[in-house]
Amino acid sequence: MNIEITNTTSFVLNELKKKTHGTVHSVYRKTINIVLGEKLLALQASNTPISPLSMITNLCEAHMDSLAVKQGMAVFIMHNEIRIILSKDEALTFSYLNSQITDTHFDISLTDFEADKTYSLISQTLKGHSLNGLAQLNDCGLSQLPTYLAAAKTVIRNSLKAYKRMDWEESAGLLVKLIGLGIGLTPSGDDFLCGVMAGLIMTGKSDHPFTACLSSLIRCHLSDTNDISSAFLECALMHHFGEAVHALKYAQDSDEIYEQFSKIGHSSGTDTLCGVCFSLMLPF
Repeated sequence: MNIEITNTTSFVLNELKKKTHGTVHSVYRKTINIVLGEKLLALQASNTPISPLSMITNLCEAHMDSLAVKQGMAVFIMHNEIRIILSKDEALTFSYLNSQITDTHFDISLTDFEADKTYSLISQTLKGHSLNGLAQLNDCGLSQLPTYLAAAKTVIRNSLKAYKRMDWEESAGLLVKLIGLGIGLTPSGDDFLCGVMAGLIMTGKSDHPFTACLSSLIRCHLSDTNDISSAFLECALMHHFGEAVHALKYAQDSDEIYEQFSKIGHSSGTDTLCGVCFSLMLPF
């Protein structure tokens, strides 16, 4: 069976050049995750959000779900194709020869005015919609929150206090405790940290000592979460983010931001947005 990959990313293409074989890492709903060496990439159904790891196919969600792909199956890369071996006599072939390429590398730095405007729009988004995950922190006291959210709120609040004291190591050390915190395919704490990294780039803090501390600690703790979430965190450390983050630069209203981020997982988009918001309100 031959399947077209209609859209992929510069990050994915770079990884596909490095390896000739791998395995199916996992299969869930509308995604087949493959692992090549230590890198995880994602074959996705059409009309799903683009992340740095994405290979968007021409298959609808139902068709993707019907594929007889299982964890551990062999994967081969050759001639602009990804081949998954289903059995001795059958394989699925995903061609990326004619794929549209999205550059997910993020280097957008906002002016002070744009940062203030973006922060205001994100705040409106988080307060103006019924959202899951860390967005609930705005409306509830600690006693009203699930345990993991209460823990996250305490960590974030104390990290901000340490940052305002210019204790970069303490602030970063607190935030890294969020790795692996939460439920779902990508825990809320990990999505939040991806957003923090994006926000630090947006505010021109890529070379800030806090960013250096946080990046180093995240890299040291990648194994503290699951493989998929770890892959997204590693992408964030390399300044690669999904299309929703890139779209923040051009957002004109909170509804536009909500439309982009609400497409991402149960609460992953919201949690990422909370992380961006955290970075945008940091002083200095």
